[in-house]
Amino acid sequence: MVGNGETSSVASSSSSSVLVTATDGRQPLPVMALRDKIVAKILGNRVTLIIGDTGCGKSSQVPQFLLEENIEPILCTQPRRFAVVAIARMVAKARNCEVGSEVGYHIGHSNVSDISSTRSKIVFKTAGVVLEQMRDKGLIALKYKVIILDEVHERSVESDLLLACVKQLMMKNNDMRLGLCAAFSFLQLSYYSLY
Repeated sequence: MVGNGETSSVASSSSSSVLVTATDGRQPLPVMALRDKIVAKILGNRVTLIIGDTGCGKSSQVPQFLLEENIEPILCTQPRRFAVVAIARMVAKARNCEVGSEVGYHIGHSNVSDISSTRSKIVFKTAGVVLEQMRDKGLIALKYKVIILDEVHERSVESDLLLACVKQLMMKNNDMRLGLCAAFSFLQLSYYSLY
């Protein structure tokens, strides 16, 4: 729990028979059926855990849901560089924009975003890039309304350190929201640790 202990969770399953058709050309994904609930949970809670099967749309759709509600800028982290680039391109295509404008990414020395202006509203980065920026700029590097840490079940030193830094920032910034996305519940981790 962070700050005043406001947490929430939203679960989704790709095996669900409920699919919502996107009116903007996006492919229907299971998470779309929970759009309003996800947005409400993120707005109403400082920390929201979003659990859904792989492929249900957590990574690509949740940032778009928030942007459609004028909640910006949004930082989304991914554990791998390939995922950062692929998801940024997918989201940019869905939003009919070029990568580097409304949707950008930053991996290693390749920064295809412009968060310093009003152009990039959703930025995808690796946890390592965010930690490097924090080393250079301090907590000011996390100047986002919402930070989405994706694939949190894939724990690493970088992701754990980033989570600790975000927790420290949330103690100072009451307006920031944190979304944690995972493919399964943390409660299941104890089950998997038996193996």
